[in-house]
Amino acid sequence: MSDIQLHNIFGEQSAKAHMSLSDRDVFTLPKGVRQIRVNTGMAWVSLGQQDVIVRPQEALYLHQDRNGVVVTALGNQRLEFDMVSE
Repeated sequence: MSDIQLHNIFGEQSAKAHMSLSDRDVFTLPKGVRQIRVNTGMAWVSLGQQDVIVRPQEALYLHQDRNGVVVTALGNQRLEFDMVSE
């Protein structure tokens, strides 16, 4: 389910992983993830007391000091998204 590749972004080594979730599946992002980018479907992202909906081709940037971030597939579609860690 996870395909991890290393990419060189702005001269720094970053890891990029692809995730796929079925309708209403829930996934907790690893601590080092700094960005998610939705490819298909919609993501309901819960971070602390805030909920954000991320649509296809949108990206959500995460603060370094954030705590548990939960991603849920929204609607009746499969959610495909990439995670970027630094």
